[in-house]
Amino acid sequence: MNASKRRLVLAAALLATLLAAYLAPRDGADREISAPARPQRQTVAKARPAAAAPDVDAEVLEILPRAEDELPDTVFAVPRPVQPPPQAPAPAPVVAPSAPAPPQAPPPPFQVFGRAIEDGKVTLFLRWGERNILARVGDTVEGQYRLESEDGRTLQVRYLPLDQLQSLTISAGM
Repeated sequence: MNASKRRLVLAAALLATLLAAYLAPRDGADREISAPARPQRQTVAKARPAAAAPDVDAEVLEILPRAEDELPDTVFAVPRPVQPPPQAPAPAPVVAPSAPAPPQAPPPPFQVFGRAIEDGKVTLFLRWGERNILARVGDTVEGQYRLESEDGRTLQVRYLPLDQLQSLTISAGM
């Protein structure tokens, strides 16, 4: 639809609306449509000097005191219970950081799987992963462990980086 047809349709609709309003039946032809009535305001005369002429149109109203039972008990119409503000949660107690535990030597990475005595000297057979190592008391193994002593049941080993003594149980079957 082009612009001229649109205008023609709108003009026809406007004309039809005006014609319908003009021809609409009236209820009580003599009745007029008027604006809604405004509530009348009561005015209070201001204090004027005695020399001024009284205003004839002004209506003077008397100010009446309020009765005692009309006074509100509170500022608000509905009393509200007073609640204290919510308290913030207590802060967590501050725990002084304890000194870190001293470093501990890892368990020895080898096992004693045999022992041999030759000319009064004890040789121990150690297994470290896939390797087998022969060592005597006083030897250093892999630069980290020194064999301190052995009594047939336990082997005392010192972990050299931390200078800590550890015990290894020698199997009963040896």
